[in-house]
Amino acid sequence: MLKITGVLIITISATIAGYECAGSLKKRVLALEAIIRMLDSLKDKITYFNISLNDFLNEYSEPFLDSSGFLEKARERGITNALFSLSDKLCLTDGDIKLLTRFTQEPAAYTGKLEAQRIEYYIKETEKNLDEAKKSLPLKTKLFCSLGLLSGILTAVLII
Repeated sequence: MLKITGVLIITISATIAGYECAGSLKKRVLALEAIIRMLDSLKDKITYFNISLNDFLNEYSEPFLDSSGFLEKARERGITNALFSLSDKLCLTDGDIKLLTRFTQEPAAYTGKLEAQRIEYYIKETEKNLDEAKKSLPLKTKLFCSLGLLSGILTAVLII
């Protein structure tokens, strides 16, 4: 009886781990959508109000980025450091981080329209990453859930 209970617990926990991995894929989509909204808002502020990136970060608020602590870290240490320190929490890939790091490390010597065009480029690139993430989301979700269940069942078979 104790062996069966242990097997059930292992199977259920492995299945839950698979669902948790699948949930992290959805977090990546939410993070990319929030970053696109932030960049779009930054582009508008630069175009119409000629505001700097630091001034923008001090006044900007976005529920998903606020709850993850991204904006607070970006205000304290800069966007690049915030991306690296919260990449696991935001579930961003290396490609996402490299793209956004390139955005923050380029010289901000552009003004007005040129800066808005530069931001528009990064919005389009981030949207490409978002589209790829959305396309792969259903397939990868099924894959992670199936792998979690399979690993639980295989572990149960090995124990029995």
